[in-house]
Amino acid sequence: MALSLELKNSIDDIYSLTLNKNQLRLLGIPQDYSFERIEEEVREILNDEGLKKGLLSLSSALFNFLSAVNINDLTTNVKVLLEKYSEKLEKLDKVYKILENLPAEEYKEYWLDKYFHLLDTLTKNEEEFLKFVEEREGTNSLMELYYKVFTELLTDLVGNLRHYEAKRWLKARDDVKLKALVSTINTLLFTLSYPILAYLEGNRIDYDALAFLITVFARSSKIKDKYSELIGEAFFG
Repeated sequence: MALSLELKNSIDDIYSLTLNKNQLRLLGIPQDYSFERIEEEVREILNDEGLKKGLLSLSSALFNFLSAVNINDLTTNVKVLLEKYSEKLEKLDKVYKILENLPAEEYKEYWLDKYFHLLDTLTKNEEEFLKFVEEREGTNSLMELYYKVFTELLTDLVGNLRHYEAKRWLKARDDVKLKALVSTINTLLFTLSYPILAYLEGNRIDYDALAFLITVFARSSKIKDKYSELIGEAFFG
């Protein structure tokens, strides 16, 4: 399906290395260097069904943590995920480590370009998504609302990153807050895009979980900001 493929490609693009000439120069990488092999490995990792389910489980624990403030559930799920998929996650981490050698401001712009592309894809295809739902089953209020909530959440998170003042003289690897914010957005995108893609591809959706996600994120921006802060603290201390 064209819509499913376009959204999937936009999400996958976030986790591939697409550096411009200036970024390659700043990293000391030849302009004709090919990242094709690295990108293929990343796509293979991201398409791992077990990893997707593991991250979705972690996402659920994070939502529960937000409402119940139960740090034990969060810690346990993170530990299990890291142990079970350590090799795959380490490969992804190595890809991101390359980018952390960029100046903080350039690192910020790199990720903003990625997120704006996905946001544009989501916004541009909303009507087509609603039409797809209508043709498949007439109406599905939960899925329709989730698509809107996901788009709004991404808009808020991108806004947070855009307004973050990255230091020109600082390397991204030394800007802990910037890395935590990017990690938060990437974690959310990877887990929260899954229900939309699963629906488009005809896979089963847990609507109880979906309803809970909506109640969490369709709240004030203060709640969303607090949630982002919690994720950053969970992964970076």
